[in-house]
Amino acid sequence: MNSLTQAQKQTLLDNFRNIKPAMLAGIQQNLRICSEKGDATPDAPFGPGPKAALLDALEQAEKLGFRTCNIDDKIGYAEIGSGAEMVAVLGHLDVVPAGDGWESEPYGAECRDGVLYGRGSLDDKGPTVGALYAMKAIADSGIPLKRRIRVIMGTDEECGSACVAHYLKTRQEMPVAGFTPDADFPAIFCEKGILRFEIGCEIPAEGQDIQLEGGVASNVVMPSLSLTLPASCALPLRAGSDVEIQQDSHTVRYQFTGKSAHASTPELGINAGYLAANFFQDTRLSQDIDQMFAFIREKLHDETNGKSLGIAYRDGDTGSLTLSMGCVYRRDNMRCLTLDLRYPPACDAEKIEQAIRESARPYGLKILSRKQAEPLYIPKDSALIQTLMGVYRDVTGDQAEPIAIGGGTYAKAFPNMVAFGPLFPGEKDVIHQPNECVEVEKLLKSVEISMLAMTELANGQI
Repeated sequence: MNSLTQAQKQTLLDNFRNIKPAMLAGIQQNLRICSEKGDATPDAPFGPGPKAALLDALEQAEKLGFRTCNIDDKIGYAEIGSGAEMVAVLGHLDVVPAGDGWESEPYGAECRDGVLYGRGSLDDKGPTVGALYAMKAIADSGIPLKRRIRVIMGTDEECGSACVAHYLKTRQEMPVAGFTPDADFPAIFCEKGILRFEIGCEIPAEGQDIQLEGGVASNVVMPSLSLTLPASCALPLRAGSDVEIQQDSHTVRYQFTGKSAHASTPELGINAGYLAANFFQDTRLSQDIDQMFAFIREKLHDETNGKSLGIAYRDGDTGSLTLSMGCVYRRDNMRCLTLDLRYPPACDAEKIEQAIRESARPYGLKILSRKQAEPLYIPKDSALIQTLMGVYRDVTGDQAEPIAIGGGTYAKAFPNMVAFGPLFPGEKDVIHQPNECVEVEKLLKSVEISMLAMTELANGQI
């Protein structure tokens, strides 16, 4: 599947080596922009931060000499080459909230002992901005390209991917093949389907003065939860290893601390919602909270496979169904929690929903909303997978096979696109966690692989 001569490959690698310092500086520049989703304004549809990150990346691309396009401050791209067809790298510049527990400034982009710290260093600013500089190395190589290469940069991936929906709605050109550097190496032939449920119940009069809040995003294992009661109905104070109790003349606040993890790998986290439900097992709070905590204890049960809900499933090729509780909050007069499920292609999403609905009903809870992303599956012997695997094996010497993951990426938005990098096998996954970071050399190696893959897709059989 390799279309590059050894001389062409060496030219690319020489160009890449020369541009590394500018690449790292460009990545750090974008990391210093807090691009968490904010309130929409007429000229910033996802808030000022995501827009600023997009404008910065497009400005960097223009300085590198690329054609650029800003599509209504929602998504943009940079492009090189000519030809009727186009291949793409699809990344995103928005980030999940920084949250607590950082030992470095989340948006400081500090390099320390060969490690780059910052929200987005891995997910996904590092690989995305890096791809711009990889494209510069390709442009300067003089290698003829049969297809154009485009780096597409979205700004709402973490909150529903409305940016890519806008790309499709405005009828932008579709790539004939591509990848998103927003997951793991080697090439990912399958992404499980995603189901997100909002479950809740009405808040009775007795629960109106009780505040219950937890989580940072629906796709993150809940790292903390707080329950605040009026001092007049305070409970007996009792210690717990995972709870901190604060009291003043007006309120008593119980703060539970767990450990965040991505919802696709919930077994790596400790869910603060489970800690709270267990702590208050023998305590009367209010009907809505008591019911919710009972549901958490008895049906979620600190499990990550949905066994107590009757939805556990495992496929030998594409893995197990996973379940994660992400947030609890109040919406209007409803007490809500969110569930995030990642399911293999062979699962029936309608049966999963039915099982959850029936399990929630005895606790006075009902499904308030549902969001779904279908599974992605590209055959392992396809030209796309074989091309990406050829590049990965050549660079790393690792003869691994393509993999399936629970994470959902932008790849689902386009045909003939898969996730590819940036995490190497065995590398610690700190995406969506405090102290998100990446070893600089590993980040640069992942971008080098992207560069070679982009060139191969632009010239090879796909």
